[in-house]
Amino acid sequence: MKNHMLSILMSAILITSVITSCVTIKGWVVPEDVKLTTSGHNGDFGGYQQMNAWIQTNGCEGYHVCDYTEVSRWMQINGQSTFNENCWITSPGVYKEGTGNVGDCRGWRPIENDVGTIISKSSGKVFPGRHYCDRVFKVACCK
Repeated sequence: MKNHMLSILMSAILITSVITSCVTIKGWVVPEDVKLTTSGHNGDFGGYQQMNAWIQTNGCEGYHVCDYTEVSRWMQINGQSTFNENCWITSPGVYKEGTGNVGDCRGWRPIENDVGTIISKSSGKVFPGRHYCDRVFKVACCK
């Protein structure tokens, strides 16, 4: 029973710290900070936990991998300057297209033809996109 209560308490603390580290504007939850990792990686991190561990040691300690909603809200408030190159983000979902899965590179453990979600920069514009998981990109990190 003690372990269960401790687990509930730790979850509440984690949720509170995540909520308080974001800014609420117009009812939106906007990340406090967004940046890119200091180095790039292909989409094969070995899983979600391994990807998180990787970003922690590559310039994003205390951050998590951004999803598109976070990036979109950040850009609407702060502009696009953070995103000066293509970068991996977490997908809101996974779907089948052609011969591969589009999303988080199959849980960041891709097989041939899987595709991951990126923020793409082209001709001065920033927009969501997708790319084969064997490509090397930095990762967008949110806090």
